[in-house]
Amino acid sequence: MSYLGVYRALYDLEPRAGADPGGEAELAVRAGDLLYIVAKDTDANWWKARKKAANEDEEEPEGIVPRNYIEEVG
Repeated sequence: MSYLGVYRALYDLEPRAGADPGGEAELAVRAGDLLYIVAKDTDANWWKARKKAANEDEEEPEGIVPRNYIEEVG
């Protein structure tokens, strides 16, 4: 998996019905979730992220998150 950085969600985010900035679905996250940023060029305020799966056999969900809802882990 190629990613640009590891971030942590600061707040819960429930995708809004019909909300799709740039034509991509929002990613549901909970405060504390680890996210792998896979693209920052989607929109200045929305980045494409992949959420770390709870179990190794689960697929990692992907979508966009607001930049101000996350912070870099490091």
